[in-house]
Amino acid sequence: MAHRRERILESAVRKACAWSPAVALLGMRQTGKTTMLRELSLNYYNFDEIHIVSRFEAERTALLEEGPFPLGLDEVQKSPPIFDAIKAAVDRRKA
Repeated sequence: MAHRRERILESAVRKACAWSPAVALLGMRQTGKTTMLRELSLNYYNFDEIHIVSRFEAERTALLEEGPFPLGLDEVQKSPPIFDAIKAAVDRRKA
């Protein structure tokens, strides 16, 4: 197993997840975003996997409502409709 070290932003991301209903990780390739997302998420989905995209298309809100939280959604840019679904799920949780 490769050596694992804490990333500089890890504590900031943990704090953001504690108070914000949605947090985005953006950055250059090969910088550890996916690794950190997997480690911080209690429920992880990768939209590179066609069965995850198919499940989202069939269930939309169910995928975003099931816990445990925080949810990790990786490569969501490959399925743009998820952004509207995330917005709606966040609005429902705030109500």
